[in-house]
Amino acid sequence: MNPRDLDALLSGERQTFAAAMLRLLLSFLEPFYTIAVTTIRLLYNLRLFQVVRVSVPVISVGNITTGGTGKTPVVALVTQLLQEGGYRPGIASRGYRTLSGETGSEMANDEKLLLHQLCPEVPHLQDRDRVRVARELIREFGCDRIVLDDGFQHRRLARDLDLVLIDATNPLGYGHLLPRGLLREPLTSLGRADLLVITRVDQVTLEELAGIQETLRVFSRAPIVEMRFEAVGWIDPQGQRADLAEIPEDPVVFCGIGNPGNFRRQLEHLGVRVREERWRAFPDHHHYTETEIAELCREARASGGILLTTQKDLVKLAGRMPADVECRALRIEAVIQSGQEHLRQQLERLRSA
Repeated sequence: MNPRDLDALLSGERQTFAAAMLRLLLSFLEPFYTIAVTTIRLLYNLRLFQVVRVSVPVISVGNITTGGTGKTPVVALVTQLLQEGGYRPGIASRGYRTLSGETGSEMANDEKLLLHQLCPEVPHLQDRDRVRVARELIREFGCDRIVLDDGFQHRRLARDLDLVLIDATNPLGYGHLLPRGLLREPLTSLGRADLLVITRVDQVTLEELAGIQETLRVFSRAPIVEMRFEAVGWIDPQGQRADLAEIPEDPVVFCGIGNPGNFRRQLEHLGVRVREERWRAFPDHHHYTETEIAELCREARASGGILLTTQKDLVKLAGRMPADVECRALRIEAVIQSGQEHLRQQLERLRSA
Protein backbone atom coordinates (compact mmCIF):
# COMPACT_ATOMS: atom_id res chain seq x y z
CA MET A 1 0.00 0.00 0.00
CA ASN A 2 1.47 3.36 -1.00
CA PRO A 3 1.70 6.22 1.54
CA ARG A 4 -1.23 8.14 0.07
CA ASP A 5 -3.59 5.14 0.25
CA LEU A 6 -2.44 4.41 3.81
CA ASP A 7 -3.17 7.98 4.90
CA ALA A 8 -6.60 7.84 3.28
CA LEU A 9 -7.32 4.61 5.13
CA LEU A 10 -6.09 5.60 8.59
CA SER A 11 -7.54 9.11 8.49
CA GLY A 12 -10.99 7.83 7.57
CA GLU A 13 -10.94 9.73 4.28
CA ARG A 14 -11.62 6.50 2.40
CA GLN A 15 -15.24 5.65 3.14
CA THR A 16 -15.72 2.37 1.27
CA PHE A 17 -17.05 -0.73 3.02
CA ALA A 18 -13.72 -2.52 2.56
CA ALA A 19 -11.84 0.41 4.13
CA ALA A 20 -14.24 0.47 7.09
CA MET A 21 -13.74 -3.27 7.66
CA LEU A 22 -9.97 -2.89 7.46
CA ARG A 23 -10.04 -0.03 10.01
CA LEU A 24 -12.14 -2.26 12.26
CA LEU A 25 -9.54 -5.02 11.99
CA LEU A 26 -6.71 -2.58 12.75
CA SER A 27 -8.66 -1.27 15.76
CA PHE A 28 -8.87 -4.85 17.03
CA LEU A 29 -5.08 -5.25 16.72
CA GLU A 30 -4.21 -1.87 18.28
CA PRO A 31 -4.66 -3.00 21.95
CA PHE A 32 -2.14 -5.80 21.48
CA TYR A 33 0.47 -3.32 20.26
CA THR A 34 -0.44 -0.95 23.10
CA ILE A 35 0.04 -3.69 25.71
CA ALA A 36 3.45 -4.61 24.26
CA VAL A 37 4.68 -1.01 24.15
CA THR A 38 3.34 -0.21 27.62
CA THR A 39 4.99 -3.33 29.07
CA ILE A 40 8.38 -2.44 27.60
CA ARG A 41 8.05 1.12 28.84
CA LEU A 42 7.19 -0.10 32.35
CA LEU A 43 10.15 -2.49 32.43
CA TYR A 44 12.51 0.38 31.57
CA ASN A 45 10.88 2.68 34.12
CA LEU A 46 11.33 0.02 36.81
CA ARG A 47 14.98 -0.47 35.72
CA LEU A 48 14.28 -4.13 34.97
CA PHE A 49 15.67 -3.57 31.48
CA GLN A 50 19.29 -2.41 31.45
CA VAL A 51 20.09 1.15 30.41
CA VAL A 52 23.74 1.65 29.37
CA ARG A 53 25.51 4.98 29.69
CA VAL A 54 28.57 5.69 27.54
CA SER A 55 31.43 8.02 28.43
CA VAL A 56 30.23 11.06 26.42
CA PRO A 57 26.89 12.90 26.22
CA VAL A 58 24.23 11.45 23.91
CA ILE A 59 21.68 13.61 22.08
CA SER A 60 18.69 11.73 20.69
CA VAL A 61 16.62 13.02 17.77
CA GLY A 62 13.44 10.99 17.51
CA ASN A 63 9.69 11.10 17.17
CA ILE A 64 6.54 9.54 18.55
CA THR A 65 4.92 8.72 15.20
CA THR A 66 6.01 6.75 12.18
CA GLY A 67 6.51 8.48 8.87
CA GLY A 68 8.43 11.56 7.90
CA THR A 69 8.76 14.19 10.62
CA GLY A 70 12.05 15.50 9.20
CA LYS A 71 14.56 13.69 11.41
CA THR A 72 17.40 13.65 8.89
CA PRO A 73 17.70 17.44 8.35
CA VAL A 74 17.30 17.98 12.11
CA VAL A 75 20.05 15.45 12.85
CA ALA A 76 22.22 17.38 10.39
CA LEU A 77 21.36 20.70 12.07
CA VAL A 78 22.16 19.41 15.57
CA THR A 79 25.40 17.90 14.30
CA GLN A 80 26.41 21.18 12.68
CA LEU A 81 25.62 23.14 15.86
CA LEU A 82 27.85 20.76 17.83
CA GLN A 83 30.66 21.24 15.30
CA GLU A 84 30.27 25.02 15.59
CA GLY A 85 30.64 24.59 19.35
CA GLY A 86 34.03 22.92 18.88
CA TYR A 87 32.89 19.34 19.45
CA ARG A 88 33.56 16.21 17.42
CA PRO A 89 30.13 14.58 17.02
CA GLY A 90 29.38 11.13 15.66
CA ILE A 91 26.04 9.83 14.41
CA ALA A 92 24.63 6.50 15.57
CA SER A 93 21.60 5.01 13.83
CA ARG A 94 19.91 1.69 13.34
CA GLY A 95 20.06 1.52 9.56
CA TYR A 96 16.61 0.32 8.63
CA ARG A 97 17.44 -0.98 5.20
CA THR A 98 20.70 -1.89 3.53
CA LEU A 99 20.82 -1.35 -0.23
CA SER A 100 22.30 -3.85 -2.67
CA GLY A 101 24.63 -2.79 -5.43
CA GLU A 102 24.77 -4.18 -8.96
CA THR A 103 27.01 -7.03 -7.82
CA GLY A 104 24.88 -7.83 -4.80
CA SER A 105 27.34 -6.15 -2.43
CA GLU A 106 25.94 -4.18 0.47
CA MET A 107 25.90 -0.39 0.45
CA ALA A 108 24.82 2.23 2.94
CA ASN A 109 21.09 2.98 3.13
CA ASP A 110 19.47 6.23 2.05
CA GLU A 111 19.67 7.98 5.44
CA LYS A 112 23.39 7.31 5.80
CA LEU A 113 24.09 8.41 2.23
CA LEU A 114 22.13 11.63 2.73
CA LEU A 115 23.73 12.42 6.09
CA HIS A 116 27.15 11.87 4.53
CA GLN A 117 26.20 14.48 1.94
CA LEU A 118 24.89 16.91 4.57
CA CYS A 119 27.66 16.27 7.16
CA PRO A 120 30.61 14.95 5.13
CA GLU A 121 33.20 15.18 7.91
CA VAL A 122 31.11 13.43 10.56
CA PRO A 123 31.55 9.68 11.25
CA HIS A 124 28.29 7.76 11.03
CA LEU A 125 27.83 4.12 12.03
CA GLN A 126 24.71 1.99 11.75
CA ASP A 127 23.74 -1.09 13.75
CA ARG A 128 20.76 -2.41 15.67
CA ASP A 129 22.97 -2.29 18.80
CA ARG A 130 23.29 1.46 19.27
CA VAL A 131 25.34 0.97 22.46
CA ARG A 132 28.04 -0.86 20.50
CA VAL A 133 27.93 1.80 17.77
CA ALA A 134 28.28 4.64 20.28
CA ARG A 135 31.25 2.98 21.94
CA GLU A 136 32.92 2.44 18.57
CA LEU A 137 32.40 6.08 17.59
CA ILE A 138 34.10 7.11 20.84
CA ARG A 139 36.92 4.58 20.64
CA GLU A 140 37.74 4.59 16.92
CA PHE A 141 36.86 8.16 15.92
CA GLY A 142 37.42 10.13 19.12
CA CYS A 143 33.84 11.47 19.17
CA ASP A 144 32.95 13.53 22.24
CA ARG A 145 29.23 13.83 21.43
CA ILE A 146 26.90 11.14 20.04
CA VAL A 147 23.84 12.12 17.99
CA LEU A 148 21.37 9.24 18.17
CA ASP A 149 19.24 9.20 15.01
CA ASP A 150 15.65 8.00 15.59
CA GLY A 151 16.43 7.17 19.19
CA PHE A 152 13.35 8.07 21.25
CA GLN A 153 12.17 4.43 21.44
CA HIS A 154 15.71 3.03 21.80
CA ARG A 155 15.98 3.41 25.56
CA ARG A 156 18.80 0.92 26.11
CA LEU A 157 21.33 3.68 25.32
CA ALA A 158 21.07 6.38 27.98
CA ARG A 159 20.76 9.87 26.59
CA ASP A 160 21.44 13.27 28.08
CA LEU A 161 19.12 15.18 25.76
CA ASP A 162 15.92 13.92 24.10
CA LEU A 163 14.58 15.91 21.15
CA VAL A 164 11.16 14.69 20.01
CA LEU A 165 9.89 15.86 16.62
CA ILE A 166 6.20 16.52 16.04
CA ASP A 167 5.00 17.01 12.44
CA ALA A 168 2.58 19.95 12.48
CA THR A 169 0.69 18.54 9.48
CA ASN A 170 -0.15 15.31 11.34
CA PRO A 171 0.93 15.76 14.96
CA LEU A 172 -1.04 12.95 16.61
CA GLY A 173 -0.77 10.18 14.03
CA TYR A 174 -4.56 10.08 13.59
CA GLY A 175 -4.99 9.66 17.33
CA HIS A 176 -4.25 5.93 17.40
CA LEU A 177 -1.26 3.70 18.05
CA LEU A 178 0.02 1.29 15.41
CA PRO A 179 -1.40 -0.35 13.42
CA ARG A 180 -4.66 1.66 13.58
CA GLY A 181 -2.77 4.97 13.57
CA LEU A 182 0.80 6.20 13.33
CA LEU A 183 1.68 6.60 17.03
CA ARG A 184 4.65 4.48 18.10
CA GLU A 185 3.98 5.16 21.80
CA PRO A 186 1.16 6.66 23.87
CA LEU A 187 1.27 10.45 24.01
CA THR A 188 2.09 10.22 27.73
CA SER A 189 5.61 9.19 26.61
CA LEU A 190 6.20 12.81 25.66
CA GLY A 191 6.89 13.35 29.35
CA ARG A 192 10.38 11.90 28.71
CA ALA A 193 11.23 14.64 26.19
CA ASP A 194 13.66 17.45 27.02
CA LEU A 195 12.66 19.45 23.93
CA LEU A 196 9.60 19.24 21.70
CA VAL A 197 10.38 20.25 18.12
CA ILE A 198 7.32 21.04 16.02
CA THR A 199 8.35 20.72 12.37
CA ARG A 200 6.71 22.11 9.20
CA VAL A 201 5.11 24.94 11.17
CA ASP A 202 4.92 26.95 7.93
CA GLN A 203 2.38 24.48 6.55
CA VAL A 204 -0.33 25.10 9.16
CA THR A 205 -2.22 28.17 10.35
CA LEU A 206 -1.38 30.02 13.56
CA GLU A 207 -4.61 28.71 15.07
CA GLU A 208 -3.71 25.12 14.21
CA LEU A 209 -0.20 25.60 15.63
CA ALA A 210 -1.63 27.01 18.87
CA GLY A 211 -3.93 24.00 19.11
CA ILE A 212 -1.00 21.61 18.68
CA GLN A 213 0.95 23.36 21.42
CA GLU A 214 -2.05 23.26 23.73
CA THR A 215 -2.38 19.50 23.18
CA LEU A 216 1.33 18.90 23.75
CA ARG A 217 1.19 20.83 27.01
CA VAL A 218 -1.20 18.21 28.39
CA PHE A 219 1.56 15.60 28.17
CA SER A 220 4.83 17.53 28.53
CA ARG A 221 6.23 20.74 30.02
CA ALA A 222 9.35 20.59 27.85
CA PRO A 223 10.31 23.77 25.96
CA ILE A 224 8.98 23.96 22.40
CA VAL A 225 11.06 24.73 19.31
CA GLU A 226 9.28 25.60 16.05
CA MET A 227 11.00 24.58 12.85
CA ARG A 228 10.43 24.66 9.11
CA PHE A 229 12.23 23.00 6.21
CA GLU A 230 13.37 25.64 3.77
CA ALA A 231 14.13 24.93 0.12
CA VAL A 232 17.58 26.31 -0.77
CA GLY A 233 18.24 24.98 -4.27
CA TRP A 234 18.53 21.97 -6.58
CA ILE A 235 21.16 19.25 -6.81
CA ASP A 236 21.79 16.51 -9.39
CA PRO A 237 23.24 12.98 -8.95
CA GLN A 238 26.76 14.31 -9.68
CA GLY A 239 26.48 16.86 -6.88
CA GLN A 240 26.10 19.85 -9.21
CA ARG A 241 23.90 22.55 -7.69
CA ALA A 242 21.43 24.91 -9.35
CA ASP A 243 19.65 28.02 -8.15
CA LEU A 244 16.17 27.64 -6.73
CA ALA A 245 14.85 30.20 -9.21
CA GLU A 246 15.32 27.68 -12.05
CA ILE A 247 11.85 26.14 -11.87
CA PRO A 248 11.58 22.98 -14.02
CA GLU A 249 8.60 22.83 -16.38
CA ASP A 250 6.26 19.85 -16.49
CA PRO A 251 8.47 17.42 -14.51
CA VAL A 252 7.90 13.80 -13.55
CA VAL A 253 7.96 13.88 -9.73
CA PHE A 254 8.65 10.86 -7.54
CA CYS A 255 9.75 10.07 -3.98
CA GLY A 256 9.99 7.25 -1.46
CA ILE A 257 9.73 9.06 1.88
CA GLY A 258 7.53 8.86 4.95
CA ASN A 259 5.45 11.95 4.13
CA PRO A 260 5.27 12.39 0.35
CA GLY A 261 2.40 14.88 0.52
CA ASN A 262 4.62 17.43 2.23
CA PHE A 263 7.22 17.13 -0.52
CA ARG A 264 4.57 17.70 -3.17
CA ARG A 265 3.16 20.73 -1.37
CA GLN A 266 6.64 22.20 -1.01
CA LEU A 267 7.24 21.89 -4.75
CA GLU A 268 3.88 23.44 -5.56
CA HIS A 269 4.61 26.30 -3.18
CA LEU A 270 7.78 27.00 -5.20
CA GLY A 271 5.72 27.17 -8.39
CA VAL A 272 6.42 23.67 -9.72
CA ARG A 273 3.43 22.22 -11.55
CA VAL A 274 2.93 18.65 -10.31
CA ARG A 275 0.49 16.83 -12.54
CA GLU A 276 -1.36 13.89 -11.00
CA GLU A 277 -0.42 11.60 -13.90
CA ARG A 278 3.26 12.49 -13.42
CA TRP A 279 3.37 12.00 -9.66
CA ARG A 280 4.76 8.77 -8.17
CA ALA A 281 4.85 8.04 -4.42
CA PHE A 282 6.78 4.95 -3.35
CA PRO A 283 7.03 3.45 0.17
CA ASP A 284 9.46 5.01 2.67
CA HIS A 285 13.10 3.89 2.21
CA HIS A 286 12.19 2.45 -1.19
CA HIS A 287 15.07 0.89 -3.12
CA TYR A 288 14.49 1.63 -6.81
CA THR A 289 14.87 -1.27 -9.22
CA GLU A 290 16.40 -0.85 -12.66
CA THR A 291 12.93 -1.43 -14.13
CA GLU A 292 11.43 1.39 -12.05
CA ILE A 293 14.24 3.78 -12.99
CA ALA A 294 13.80 2.90 -16.67
CA GLU A 295 10.05 3.56 -16.43
CA LEU A 296 10.56 6.93 -14.75
CA CYS A 297 13.08 7.90 -17.41
CA ARG A 298 10.71 6.78 -20.17
CA GLU A 299 8.00 9.06 -18.74
CA ALA A 300 10.44 11.98 -18.54
CA ARG A 301 11.54 11.49 -22.16
CA ALA A 302 7.94 11.23 -23.36
CA SER A 303 6.96 14.50 -21.68
CA GLY A 304 10.13 16.34 -22.61
CA GLY A 305 10.59 17.22 -18.94
CA ILE A 306 12.96 16.18 -16.17
CA LEU A 307 12.77 14.03 -13.05
CA LEU A 308 12.33 15.72 -9.68
CA THR A 309 12.77 13.96 -6.36
CA THR A 310 14.08 14.40 -2.81
CA GLN A 311 17.71 14.34 -1.70
CA LYS A 312 16.94 11.19 0.26
CA ASP A 313 15.94 9.48 -2.99
CA LEU A 314 18.61 11.07 -5.17
CA VAL A 315 21.52 9.61 -3.19
CA LYS A 316 20.28 6.13 -4.15
CA LEU A 317 20.38 6.98 -7.87
CA ALA A 318 24.01 8.08 -8.20
CA GLY A 319 25.60 6.27 -11.14
CA ARG A 320 22.27 4.71 -12.17
CA MET A 321 20.72 7.48 -14.29
CA PRO A 322 21.13 7.56 -18.10
CA ALA A 323 22.96 10.55 -19.53
CA ASP A 324 20.02 11.75 -21.61
CA VAL A 325 17.63 12.22 -18.67
CA GLU A 326 18.06 15.11 -16.26
CA CYS A 327 17.27 14.43 -12.62
CA ARG A 328 17.27 16.96 -9.80
CA ALA A 329 16.49 16.89 -6.12
CA LEU A 330 15.19 19.69 -3.95
CA ARG A 331 17.76 20.72 -1.37
CA ILE A 332 16.24 21.64 1.98
CA GLU A 333 17.61 22.81 5.30
CA ALA A 334 16.10 22.78 8.76
CA VAL A 335 15.50 26.35 9.93
CA ILE A 336 14.51 27.24 13.49
CA GLN A 337 11.59 29.65 13.37
CA SER A 338 11.32 30.17 17.12
CA GLY A 339 12.81 28.69 20.28
CA GLN A 340 16.41 28.59 19.08
CA GLU A 341 17.53 29.72 22.53
CA HIS A 342 15.97 26.58 24.05
CA LEU A 343 18.02 24.27 21.81
CA ARG A 344 21.24 26.18 22.41
CA GLN A 345 20.64 26.22 26.18
CA GLN A 346 20.11 22.46 26.21
CA LEU A 347 23.27 21.85 24.19
CA GLU A 348 25.19 24.22 26.46
CA ARG A 349 23.89 22.30 29.47
CA LEU A 350 25.82 19.27 28.22
CA ARG A 351 29.12 21.13 28.29
CA SER A 352 29.74 20.06 31.88
CA ALA A 353 28.60 16.48 31.22
